[in-house]
Amino acid sequence: MGDAADVGGSNARTIAAASSQWQRIADAALDRSFCTKGLNTGDCQQVPHSAALALPAASKATTDDRLKASYQAMLLRIKGQHGKELQSLRSQHKQALALQDKLALLAGEFDSRVQVASYEARCKAEEQHQAELQKLRGEWAPLQRECQQLRSGMEGLQAEHSAHVTDALAMQQAQHDAAAVRQEQAHAEAMAALESHYTSLLHQRDGELSQLLMELRAINDEEGGASPPDEPVKLLEVSVSAAPTVDTTGLALLDNRAVPVGDALHLQDAAVRQVKYNLPLEQMHAPVLGPAHPTARRGVAANLRNHRSGHVEDAHLSSFAFDEQYQTFMSYGYAHDPGGQGVVARAEAEPLQTEDTVYTRITAAKRQKIDKGAKEAVPPVDPTQPWTLRARQPWADKVAATVELTEEQKAYMEQVNAEKAEKDVAEGKGDHTMFHGKAEVDYQGRSWIEPPKDRRKESDQCFVPKRHIHTWSGHTKGVNGIRFFPEHGHLLLSAGLDGKVKIWDVYGNKKCMRTYMGHSKGVRDIQFSNDGRRFLSSGYDRIIKLWDTETGKVISSFGEGKMAYCVRFKPDQQNVLMAGTHDKKIMQWDMETGDLVQGWMDGLCEDRWLGNQEHRVSEYDYHLAAVNTITFIDDARRFVSTSDDKTIRVWEFGIPVQVKYIADPEMHAISAVTLHPSTKYWSGQSMDNQIVTYSARDRVKPNRKKTFKGHMVAGYACEVNFSPDGHYVISGDGEGKLFVWDWKTSKIVRSLKAHEGVCIGSAWHPLETSKVATCGWDGLIKYWD
Repeated sequence: MGDAADVGGSNARTIAAASSQWQRIADAALDRSFCTKGLNTGDCQQVPHSAALALPAASKATTDDRLKASYQAMLLRIKGQHGKELQSLRSQHKQALALQDKLALLAGEFDSRVQVASYEARCKAEEQHQAELQKLRGEWAPLQRECQQLRSGMEGLQAEHSAHVTDALAMQQAQHDAAAVRQEQAHAEAMAALESHYTSLLHQRDGELSQLLMELRAINDEEGGASPPDEPVKLLEVSVSAAPTVDTTGLALLDNRAVPVGDALHLQDAAVRQVKYNLPLEQMHAPVLGPAHPTARRGVAANLRNHRSGHVEDAHLSSFAFDEQYQTFMSYGYAHDPGGQGVVARAEAEPLQTEDTVYTRITAAKRQKIDKGAKEAVPPVDPTQPWTLRARQPWADKVAATVELTEEQKAYMEQVNAEKAEKDVAEGKGDHTMFHGKAEVDYQGRSWIEPPKDRRKESDQCFVPKRHIHTWSGHTKGVNGIRFFPEHGHLLLSAGLDGKVKIWDVYGNKKCMRTYMGHSKGVRDIQFSNDGRRFLSSGYDRIIKLWDTETGKVISSFGEGKMAYCVRFKPDQQNVLMAGTHDKKIMQWDMETGDLVQGWMDGLCEDRWLGNQEHRVSEYDYHLAAVNTITFIDDARRFVSTSDDKTIRVWEFGIPVQVKYIADPEMHAISAVTLHPSTKYWSGQSMDNQIVTYSARDRVKPNRKKTFKGHMVAGYACEVNFSPDGHYVISGDGEGKLFVWDWKTSKIVRSLKAHEGVCIGSAWHPLETSKVATCGWDGLIKYWD
């Protein structure tokens, strides 16, 4: 239909164009211009109409005839062309009409076929529906019969239950009637016994009264003679009562019973909301008597009690101020009132002239010492010069005399140390190592710790692991931490609670390459250097060791008996060691040069030598409990420490004075910290089952939006880690699961059951961006992809 309409429209447009062309030709032919040399010549020149009027009449007639003949010939020629074109257009129009009829026929045939097909489909669907309905009816019949049977069975059970209930009620009623009969019989017997008892008592009283009357008559006869028989007997005015004598002092009648007056008072508790007695007005509004019990759960003092022994008021008092006032009171007998109102003093205290304390009061001996010291001129402080100590301890200028060993003594000490080391190795003691690979160098002479050159980073985008692909086993106890080789990740270092440190192959046969044995107890933390050729380990034996990764030898040992919970290299100075210890301190060692590292604690210089090793140590001492983590931020110019005292402290490196202190009553201890790959944030494992995030730039402040929850880590120092692109956060938990969060949304992306027990550590591979390693206290290290 559409094609036929297009053909008809094109024909109409062609006819209109031909008609317009014919009109233009006719208008041109009717023009009054003519050719002076003849119409059939090639060089024709047009003559204006005014010039034609000036010609002779004969030539003018001849010209008109010629024009008419030319016009008629041109008209015939144009009519012939127009007739041909009109004929072709008519034929095309007929073809278009035929095509239109054909298309209409095809459309009708298509509609009929569609109707037939839809009718057949409806019929087929109806047949299928009827078949399914018949099938369902067939299945419904047995179900209906079964339901009927169940209904009849239920009715039988209900009838049987009703019969049982009726029998039970009848039996209960019979028992109740029998009990009532027995009770009535017992009551009748008791009444009969009471009646016989009272009858005997009455007979006894009547006998006593008769005897009394006889005695009265005898007394009357003695006093006034015998009475006439018709005169009544005169009785004495004596009150006689058969009831026993009862003392009713302090008693009251309550419910036909004599009770003490105190028991008759129904004094209600002040906290009671319902009164179950009709109390008189004086008892209803009686005040609460007696002192309030300080330990009672209810009462007047319940709202005031905040301690097991009563009420204690809070007072903001620092430990120094408390010690100052306590020592002042013990020494001089007076001190400031903690409430801030005046001064308290003992009776025998000396007259109070000033408010001096033991630290500010100057005695005569101190005055002489001060006057003597004032005579020495003290130079003024120059702010342009580096700060130095103005006052030193008396022994600060003394230098310890050292005695140099002779050559023979040095050779003897080296021999003794070598024999002791060999003996320790033979007995399984001391520092030793064991290589498990085929050879320590390959055919080209490259060491076994050299990274492969054909390994490149797979992708800049990281993917969440889905399945378990490998398990490393070799530790006899739990694994406390894992670290990938820096930048390449072809080796994996693990710290075991069996006192051993092992390094595993990741790309090749995935076997243990070397075992480092030197700790007598479990290993707490490990840390690679930047190039991976050295690593630190701290153990529960309170020793920190610096190992050579390739040879397995111990380069140096530190610690001086301090339990280090975390050890770190300074990123830009690999000779500086930082360790957070159990005694609330952060230790800083210079491991190579032996240069002086100054540490200022409470205004005193704390430089100490560690045994015979020339390593200087500095202390950062402000925490109040064990230090859990040390994290360098701001290009290693500052570092952040967390502790069991539930605080976060920021330090300038080399200056043992905190520059920022973060504490909040809602905070919990942070046991593990990891820096984000962008170095803008750091995240820590909080003991309230969540991962908290803080900024790591100029201002260290919490980021409330980046809080990750859903795992259970209370009581376990489960490590936190990031994917290399920073899009995912991973952590284990106390139930052995591995959790993966999205960094932007803070929502859980995936959780995997990784270990039996605690999943204490996890690490994302630096090059294979879809692989993650986990370790747990089941002694296994697992690899996920």
